[in-house]
Amino acid sequence: MVICAEKVIETFDERELKYSVDEREDGGAVVVVPFRNFRINLIFEAGDEGSHVALRVVLESCPPDRVGALLVICNSLNSKYRWLKFYIDDDRDIMVEDDAILEPETAGEECCELISRTVSILEEVRPVIMNGIFG
Repeated sequence: MVICAEKVIETFDERELKYSVDEREDGGAVVVVPFRNFRINLIFEAGDEGSHVALRVVLESCPPDRVGALLVICNSLNSKYRWLKFYIDDDRDIMVEDDAILEPETAGEECCELISRTVSILEEVRPVIMNGIFG
């Protein structure tokens, strides 16, 4: 398993955070953290020597007739929140992502901070997204 993923898991264990791990055949890992009604996916790639994490969240599903309105909302959110990227993928899921370069010594703390910052922003923007879906 990627060294930064191992360090993150150690930090989660110390903080008694719930998570699950999916170790991939290529040596990478996906650490899934359920946190305040969100499912945070931390993706560690094997080929990057453990120095990169990709944070991904599927926020909501976008109804076909609301794609245009939600694209405008995503663009607005991208302008307002520099730490995250909002977009609609090919499955019409509203996606949120962030990427970070990590050092093994600080990977656990950094991922905890990424999760905290992401969830704080998601709690703030979820009503805007829901209004775009149903509004």
